[in-house]
Amino acid sequence: VSSVGRRDNLNKLTEAGINAFPSTTFEVTATTKEIKDNFKEGDTTYQEVTLAGRLMSRRIMGKASFAELQDSEGRIQIYISRDDICPGDDKVLYNDAFKKWFDLGDFIGIKGYAFYTQVGECSVHVTELTLLSKSLKPLPVVKKDDEGNVYDAFTDPEQRYRQRYVDLVVNSHVKDVFVKRSKMYNSMREYLNNKGYLEVETPILQPLYVAIDLHGTTEVQVGDNIINFQRPWKRYTMYEAIQHFTGIDISDMDEDQLRKTARELHVPVDN
Repeated sequence: VSSVGRRDNLNKLTEAGINAFPSTTFEVTATTKEIKDNFKEGDTTYQEVTLAGRLMSRRIMGKASFAELQDSEGRIQIYISRDDICPGDDKVLYNDAFKKWFDLGDFIGIKGYAFYTQVGECSVHVTELTLLSKSLKPLPVVKKDDEGNVYDAFTDPEQRYRQRYVDLVVNSHVKDVFVKRSKMYNSMREYLNNKGYLEVETPILQPLYVAIDLHGTTEVQVGDNIINFQRPWKRYTMYEAIQHFTGIDISDMDEDQLRKTARELHVPVDN
């Protein structure tokens, strides 16, 4: 749904008396990963859970629907029955709000209990549904088939760097890099703090430490290029580097000769 359509849905929610941006706190009691890792079929655990996250997909089947909720830890399937979330005569929350006015990317809160579907997928049966925040801009719809092949992926480098928040939402592996980098920095800080070092901010480019521990290999794909961090690394003095890449030895040149050589190499010179 486009941004215009989302604003129309926002107006319809408001007219129906549903607050699209409630200010009340919504306390969660579990995460998607926690439930999927720990809940086993037949368990009596996770029978009263509260989750919050983005609505990432939706399959409407009349009076009941399956959807997918994504929180900070992952995704889980949720099952929503009209009569469960609308026990009275008023069915607007399901028939209109959820089926028509909720959009992919909206933040929702749910209460319910964990169960396994007939095909063996860990899911949450929703008993209460709350809209926590309306998403007014559409997310890229990344599709994945049963074999794991990805279609319409959000891969354009310009868009990914300018809209990092979108990148983190639709590309789960990107967040994994951020998490690993944060753990690495924390480990380094803890070690240096214990040695009495003082951390200061300096205006330097960030070096890449990050290769075997993070990628399992010394080779890292950067754009279309592969950078190999395997030692030993080639070492140059400044003079040697200039001679290697230009073929000119400047080590014995005076200032006038340096200026002349720079002009011949089309290097800008500030008199």
